[in-house]
Amino acid sequence: MNLRTKIVALAVAPLLIALVLVALAVRHQEHDLARRERALIEKSYMDQRRSELRSYVDLAVSIVRPLYDAGLDDEETRNEALRRLAALDYGDDGYFFVYDMQGRSLMHSRQPDLVGKNLWDLRDSRGRFTI
Repeated sequence: MNLRTKIVALAVAPLLIALVLVALAVRHQEHDLARRERALIEKSYMDQRRSELRSYVDLAVSIVRPLYDAGLDDEETRNEALRRLAALDYGDDGYFFVYDMQGRSLMHSRQPDLVGKNLWDLRDSRGRFTI
């Protein structure tokens, strides 16, 4: 190897190493930025869903509140409250259901066959309790 080749190699080698390091740094920053952006979008989406859920619950409370404020605690009043809640529907994943404190389904607008069943021990596909 002659002197000229050695000088060129000494000049090019650090340049190539610098380019590789810059490329790695850019790739790392790209992944970090994508991760942060994804987290920000997920947080924004969940905040929006929480706000939407709060609005739905506020609407449900406003529909049932007159029955509660009337001071009646009979079967007919409870059935009317359940009927009003069953009528609320918010698209594919927005509906209300009601359980008593023992896990018995009192109202389910999407699956009426569950009404009257005790679902206290119902678990999801991961084995977690759903109620």
